[in-house]
Amino acid sequence: MLAKVIALATIIDDIYDAYGSYDEHMCFTEALERWDVSAIDELPPYMKSCYLAILGVYAEMEEELAKRGESYRVDYAKNEMKKLTRAYFEEAKWSHSASYIPTFEEYMKVALDSSGYMMAATTSLIGIGDNLINKNVMDWVTHEPLIVQASTVIARLMDDMAGHEFEQERGHEPSAVECYMKQHGTSKEEVLLEL
Repeated sequence: MLAKVIALATIIDDIYDAYGSYDEHMCFTEALERWDVSAIDELPPYMKSCYLAILGVYAEMEEELAKRGESYRVDYAKNEMKKLTRAYFEEAKWSHSASYIPTFEEYMKVALDSSGYMMAATTSLIGIGDNLINKNVMDWVTHEPLIVQASTVIARLMDDMAGHEFEQERGHEPSAVECYMKQHGTSKEEVLLEL
């Protein structure tokens, strides 16, 4: 289940990063918020197959978990996927407005969600059997406990520091490095030491 969701998240990330207009991104985000097959009519052709794949993978999860009386877990995973796509859309807005660079704090608020770590942490728990996972555990992880928050911050900053130059060459939205440099008037080297 997790492998399929991560593969879909990668495709969705590419849709927001490299394809589509602002309006198409908005339609895709709204369709995912609705989580209804009828929303497909509002999507451009190249997004339709991805949208159907998303709905199909989560329906497959629900069907599998229903056999064990645990289909409620999928709602947690859906909510995290929605949060992920809202963050991707926010970053896409920054890209569509080429001159806008958010503050470091504004960037981190969105980037922690767009990293996908919360979505992956939540989705990784939904298939665990043997009554180890219950509603309390799912509530705990989706309320972003400190251990998950800290892991997300570390992973996001490491990823941004390692991929900053490559992402900028691609014309990608700003990274933590670029936001920090602009906000504090520092060099890249200073940022890398600071972060």
